[in-house]
Amino acid sequence: KLAEKVTKSGALAPLNAVAEAYQEGRWGKTINVFTDILQQFVEVESKFSGRQYEAAVKRVRNKASSLEEAANTIIAHNALEARTQLIKSLLNQLQTLPQRCNISEAKELPRRFIKVLQQVANLQGRAYGELSLMCSNLREEQRGK
Repeated sequence: KLAEKVTKSGALAPLNAVAEAYQEGRWGKTINVFTDILQQFVEVESKFSGRQYEAAVKRVRNKASSLEEAANTIIAHNALEARTQLIKSLLNQLQTLPQRCNISEAKELPRRFIKVLQQVANLQGRAYGELSLMCSNLREEQRGK
């Protein structure tokens, strides 16, 4: 009866969430975290890509569901240099990631990750140039495997 009560109360939900997150092991969890970070970057920067700053800000304000959402997006974009450095650092970790996740060979990167690499590669503007090239090269490397 105790097990039934625990299950019904949802007390195991946090534990189940952790188990599910690590279902594919450390490699899978790490790649999912990388993918989520890249996706958040794309969500913000796609609103500014190829646009003049003032026009993009105006568009963000008009399309946002709240003033807070618009402010958060604009603040995130204004930290583009630091966010770009973070992502480049993460992507540079991919080469040695398998060893640090205790797997003998690099596994194929998930389609979701490859897709978000392409989205970053497609960002237009000088500020995205080096990162865009890096993502494009990583994507091409994966095609060759």
